Amino acid sequence: TYVNRGKDAAIEKIKELKALYPDRFYLELCRTGLKVWDELNPFLLEAGEDLGVPVVAANDVHYVSRHDQLAQEVL
Repeated sequence: TYVNRGKDAAIEKIKELKALYPDRFYLELCRTGLKVWDELNPFLLEAGEDLGVPVVAANDVHYVSRHDQLAQEVL
């Protein structure tokens, strides 16, 4: 929503989801190397603080060690 419709639309969507899942809704920060996350992460931190939504750090992880890469490619 943030990327396609902007900050205000994203804030409204966060409020909507928080109302639906009051004790099970989190905002997820990622550092994937994609430039969009460099702009999105600060917004998510601020929105989480302003709206009382917990923020969690995650990443796009598919395997634990380099040796597991082959198994991921097979999937």
